[in-house]
Amino acid sequence: MYLIAELGLAHLGSLDIALAMLPYLGKADAIKTQTYDPCGVPGARPIGRALNETELDLLAYEVGKMGKGFILTPH
Repeated sequence: MYLIAELGLAHLGSLDIALAMLPYLGKADAIKTQTYDPCGVPGARPIGRALNETELDLLAYEVGKMGKGFILTPH
């Protein structure tokens, strides 16, 4: 079994929050987040924004240091 922990937009668009969440992802084999940014979508009520490319690179690096996979999806 391969367990994936979903970050989604739970970080509210904050790299600091995303990094702070990593230790709480337990026994997950991989961490998943999305590149879709709901900001600017007509009628959307986003709770946060997607991380930018630089932030995603840093998050992926930190996840890799934990020995976990890093997955990005568009949604």
